[in-house]
Amino acid sequence: MRLIRRVSCVESAAEVLAKYWPKNCGEKYAAAQQACLEAGAGQLDPDEVRRAFIDAAKEASIYVNERSR
Repeated sequence: MRLIRRVSCVESAAEVLAKYWPKNCGEKYAAAQQACLEAGAGQLDPDEVRRAFIDAAKEASIYVNERSR
C-alpha cells in the first residue's frame, strides 16, 4: 500500500521528516531538517526548504510530484 501525503508548508515538511521518514536517512535528510529549522526562525525562504525536501525525498527513493503547488 502506498501512502500519499500533501506537504504544503514548512511545518508539514518538518512533521513528515520527523515522523514518517524512512530510517537510515542520508545527508540530504539532515539538510532538509536544518532547512526547516532555519525557515522556522525566519532565516530561510520556504522555497529553499521545498528544494531541500525534494532532494531528501529523492535520496530516500520517495516519489515527489514536483509540479504540485
